[in-house]
Amino acid sequence: MLKKNTIKSSYFNIFLLIVAILISILLVISANYTERGYNIKVGDVSPTTFRAPRTIENTIKTEHLREAARNSEGTVYKEDISIKEKSKSDIENFLKSLDQTKKYYNQNYSNNLDQNVNHIQNLNLIKNILKNNIKNTDLKLTDNELMAVINTNDILFNGFKKSVISAFNVVMQDGIKDLSSINWDLKVYPFFEFSNIDDNLKSLGYKILKFYIKVDIVVDEEATEKQKEEKAKEVEPVMYLQGQNIVSEGEIITQEIFDLLNNLGFTKSNSEINIIPIVGVSIIVTFLLSLAAYYINSYFPKIAKDKKLISLLFTLYIVVMFLTRTLLKLDYYFIPILSFTMLVNVLIDNKLSLVLNMLITILTAILYKANLEYVIYFIITGTVLALISDNIIKRGKIIIVGFIISIINAIVCIGIVLFVKGKLDNYIINRTIFAFANGFLTIIISVGTLPFWETVFGVITPFKLQDLTNADNELLRKLSMEAPGTYHHSIIVANLSETAAYNIKANPNIAKVGGYYHDIGKLKYPNYFTENQVGENPHDYIDPFTSVKIIKEHVGYGMQLADEKKLPKVIKDIIEQHQGTTKIKYFYIKAKKENPDIEIKEEDFRYNYRIPQFKEAAIVMLADTVEAAVRSMMSQNKSLDEVKDFIKSLIKDKMDDGQLVDSELSIKDLDIIRESFFNVFKGMYHQRIPYPKEDEK
Repeated sequence: MLKKNTIKSSYFNIFLLIVAILISILLVISANYTERGYNIKVGDVSPTTFRAPRTIENTIKTEHLREAARNSEGTVYKEDISIKEKSKSDIENFLKSLDQTKKYYNQNYSNNLDQNVNHIQNLNLIKNILKNNIKNTDLKLTDNELMAVINTNDILFNGFKKSVISAFNVVMQDGIKDLSSINWDLKVYPFFEFSNIDDNLKSLGYKILKFYIKVDIVVDEEATEKQKEEKAKEVEPVMYLQGQNIVSEGEIITQEIFDLLNNLGFTKSNSEINIIPIVGVSIIVTFLLSLAAYYINSYFPKIAKDKKLISLLFTLYIVVMFLTRTLLKLDYYFIPILSFTMLVNVLIDNKLSLVLNMLITILTAILYKANLEYVIYFIITGTVLALISDNIIKRGKIIIVGFIISIINAIVCIGIVLFVKGKLDNYIINRTIFAFANGFLTIIISVGTLPFWETVFGVITPFKLQDLTNADNELLRKLSMEAPGTYHHSIIVANLSETAAYNIKANPNIAKVGGYYHDIGKLKYPNYFTENQVGENPHDYIDPFTSVKIIKEHVGYGMQLADEKKLPKVIKDIIEQHQGTTKIKYFYIKAKKENPDIEIKEEDFRYNYRIPQFKEAAIVMLADTVEAAVRSMMSQNKSLDEVKDFIKSLIKDKMDDGQLVDSELSIKDLDIIRESFFNVFKGMYHQRIPYPKEDEK
């Protein structure tokens, strides 16, 4: 039967997953492609007044202003020393080559210079020698310049070389940004005109300098770009406040206005469906929701098998997606992501809420067409909310939790705005106010809708459990008046159960409420239970078979009352399972004694209900057994060690009787439960348990 239910649950979950995927895809597509668009173009008259759907930045205008600011900045230059050094090195090498040519020729061919018939031959010879000495240069010398180099004596030629280098140093002293700006007559003239060298050699000096001197003041690209960007950052972003006119009806649509309307989805072009993005969105949505389903099935199998919880989770998700689609025109602080996270935390599981917060943030970001600011904000605040929402189980702390969430929202908002905008202005104040208000809005929505979710899906919340522990509750008040002994017993069982559940990390609230209500069925025949008896015991006057029927009846009647008073299912389960199939030993033994000749069937003296199926039910069973037994020991003045051993033996009896096999309790859990029970009893009865003296037997 369990396997069959599990299969049905799996089919049900798959169906909900497919529906969730389809709805999500349709919502995302509708948000991106079915916005009403106007068939307008640049130069047209605006058919209506277009207003900003939310506070937005006119990124186009802002970028234009920033580009203008960038262009207003001049170019940053820097001196490239390597250029100057190369130019000087090239000149020195060229002069060295001239010197080598001059010396080589004079040493080997100078006698031919006086013979006019060999003049052309001499020039060709000099050119070949010079060509061999000079490498990789396009500087060409005239015949007269070559002859001047050969004919000038060494002293004058050395002076010529020094003049060229000196002139180079003067010209390049402050760097050169533009060759046309060099005043050659002013800077070079003194080095050549007042010397005794040949005019052709002077001309060669000018030619060498003009050929090899290069621009060494060059643009510093990195510094220029940095300066432009710093200037651009000084430009305030152009903002359109929510509701502010972008263009009024009858005004001309400019290129800037058209681009802005197009980005906002007001133009006809944005209503054209592009199949490629739809495919991409479908893949992303399907993958994310399938991953979430796999995560729940793998790490929260109990939730996956609970149709009510899965239906609740599905409904919460769909509601948030629809609300996000509806609120697209508003600021994202109005998107109820944090309410979803808190409701999952309170209604289903706090660990699950951590993961689903990230999932819903990503999916709504796709739907909202949000930026990085949106994702960072909801992931951080949602994570914090999931971690602290457990404190909301106490109604007195609701305002405190709301205030803490609001403060955290504001701090995160400030950090994000400073990171994204990089400056302080009025924008950050407005955003911070919205974020702060979002915290209290989250608490109001979450807590305000809890009764609805409790009623529709039958889930049990900390608030509901807290209401059930109120002494003014109808059942508890009736129990205290009509069965005071049982009421007192239930209070102690509740305390024992709560302490043990907390120590083994089960749900202490469920265990506590289960302890309060586990014996409400005794309201039917309260005087037939020893804790309510004063004087005679009515069981003394009836047969054990009748007695055991009356005793067993308190479980069935308790379940009936749970249905009538609409107690949560988990509490009804505890009422049913707190006795399991335990044997009612007293009446079983009594029946055997009174009927020695009759075969007494043991199953007739056992409860015929389910054994505990979860930890909290098992804890209540053990607390119920231990409390009654330990209370009976108090009148016998037992020692603490005897009480401790007795608790251990009682728990072992339940385990040996097979009552705990389905409870998921480990041996370690049972040891912790035993110690928890003992510590509670020690605190309750320490003054009443006398320690035996050494001479006592």
